[in-house]
Amino acid sequence: MKSRFHIISSLLAVSSAMLYGRREEVSNSAAASKPSPRLTQKREAIENAMREIDGFQFDPVHSGRFEHDRVEEANASVFDSTNLSEPLTNYAVGWRDESGLDEALGFFAPEVPVGMRFEYRQFNNADDFENDTDDARAIYAGFKEVIEGGTMVQDKLINRGLMISVDEDELQGDPNWRERKVRKLLNRIKRNSLIRAVALLDAAAGNTAVTWDTTDGKDPDQDVESMLATGADGSGMMSNRVAYGETARLKRKLSIRAQKHAGGFANAGMNAGDLASYLGVDQVLFARSRYGTGATKTRLMANLVLSFTAYNGADTEDASNIKRFYRMLDGQRYRVYEWRPSPKKVCIAVEHYERTRITSTLGIRKLTVS
Repeated sequence: MKSRFHIISSLLAVSSAMLYGRREEVSNSAAASKPSPRLTQKREAIENAMREIDGFQFDPVHSGRFEHDRVEEANASVFDSTNLSEPLTNYAVGWRDESGLDEALGFFAPEVPVGMRFEYRQFNNADDFENDTDDARAIYAGFKEVIEGGTMVQDKLINRGLMISVDEDELQGDPNWRERKVRKLLNRIKRNSLIRAVALLDAAAGNTAVTWDTTDGKDPDQDVESMLATGADGSGMMSNRVAYGETARLKRKLSIRAQKHAGGFANAGMNAGDLASYLGVDQVLFARSRYGTGATKTRLMANLVLSFTAYNGADTEDASNIKRFYRMLDGQRYRVYEWRPSPKKVCIAVEHYERTRITSTLGIRKLTVS
């Protein structure tokens, strides 16, 4: 079985060759071609990002250190079926974030249900756009055979979760403290998933640097349209989703408002739906989420504009760039546990099974806005 690095390397080689019009360099095995230094750097960036994301941790897994309201990583080793809380599990399934985390997560990485071990098609459509000039069949001969592209990849889900410890004396008689702690853990779990998805797209995207300022003649929307066209040249189909980081969104608006023509001024007031219609894509998202690194709050995408293809209700073999594979747990998306390691200490943990994968690098593009 090929390693993840070899599979991604092969896809990147095909994507690079199509993008720069060097199809003649693509053979049946992309690994047979000697990669350029730029392509090698891109491969390394994606592999390093995946390695860093897979190894990302908050605090040591169930370290045993007790501090009220402390959040730690959790995994299956700390869960006991006797500690499963059905009321809190049902609450976790029915709870929905009000800050837009659910919408953003579904936008960047739509869910695909699978088993614990699963396989998916890593999409490579280079052969779908070949020009078959030799499709004429001779008498008594067969038709030319077309081999379907892509590679079936075997994978498995990761058991993810967070836990929180509380001291009963700090709860001050709050009857809903359990629900509040579950909400807190779910927020962090979903934010972690969102950060991983955006980081994978960022690492896999081909980049173009642009400047959006008040200089006369700037056209940010045309820059995005050009990015979409470049992505379509690489994959053969137009990306259907575009995301703007908060910094990029503000720079776009400032630049367009400064232009001295009616078209630019009209575009400045577009909402996400209007902009999606103008660009000819299914969805546009203005990413407003932030995450903390110590005392610092960081904008999720900041000065990036990302374009990619993703579908709600996708399966393991459809042609899209990113999927978030997950497993149902006794009919529920999340499970919640509660237990008492000591008379005054109460622990609550939320677990789920998930793995986000780039299923094709073809057509993923980004603008880095200054």
